[in-house]
Amino acid sequence: MDKLECPIEAGARPRPLTRVGQVNKLARLGRRLREAEWRRYGYLLMAGKALGIVALFGTMYLISNVIGSAVHAADAEPVMKGNDIVNPINTVWTLIAAFLVFGMQAGFTMLEAGFCRSRETVNVLMECVVDTCLCGLLFYAPRRSSAEFGDFRWPTGTTSARSPSCLP
Repeated sequence: MDKLECPIEAGARPRPLTRVGQVNKLARLGRRLREAEWRRYGYLLMAGKALGIVALFGTMYLISNVIGSAVHAADAEPVMKGNDIVNPINTVWTLIAAFLVFGMQAGFTMLEAGFCRSRETVNVLMECVVDTCLCGLLFYAPRRSSAEFGDFRWPTGTTSARSPSCLP
């Protein structure tokens, strides 16, 4: 038979392993273990498997000592206060709301540009960009000045809506 030929004919199914096939394999293993060369192969196989297991556990031990540190039950984290949880949540919510507002501003810009004539589109887009920048500055300026110089007073005499207790 040539090396490239398949031992199973086309369309033929391999026979399922029967009880007799299993007995034959055990008998063949018994015969092979009586020969010195096959015993040597078996010992090498078992030694390789044992060496692999030792290497696995050794690597796990080294990695845990190099990367990890000792953790004890007494090293619990300090008790968190309400402000330690609420302030980050408020910050995240404020940032999400700000991102949504900027997204709405971009949507409004596209809506307004769609309602105007094509020759006026650039003017409308620039108007909306300047509007966004101006609103950002007017939102930021009173709070920044009240944080540095105390209460901010508008020219009308009113003060900033932000109270000093929540300034950064």
